[in-house]
Amino acid sequence: MIDEGTDELLAVNLETGSLTVISSDTQGTGPGFNTPREVVLDSAMNRALVVDDGLLAVDLINGDRNVISGAAVGTGTDFSNPTSVALESATTALVTDGNLSVLFSVDLITGNREIVSGGS
Repeated sequence: MIDEGTDELLAVNLETGSLTVISSDTQGTGPGFNTPREVVLDSAMNRALVVDDGLLAVDLINGDRNVISGAAVGTGTDFSNPTSVALESATTALVTDGNLSVLFSVDLITGNREIVSGGS
């Protein structure tokens, strides 16, 4: 889960309810979270995909963050206000954008973005 107040990615122990920081300004390397909104688990790659200013991948072991798709990574229409993410396949995520009112298909290998629904 994302704690928007502290900009931390947290794991929740479902038996005890205890929280563990996976990634934050002090846990992991890479670009910091700016406005994290939603997270989805990519268990096949042992990472979490986080919607922030772009789409970030967070290594679940060490908390390292890297940009999968954003202003400087990938081609296609830039995100304006990405708000949610879903894993479509091992190589594709779907990201909604609240300002553009579109659904993007994002290639998780190249970062390329394609509008698949909405917009004009």
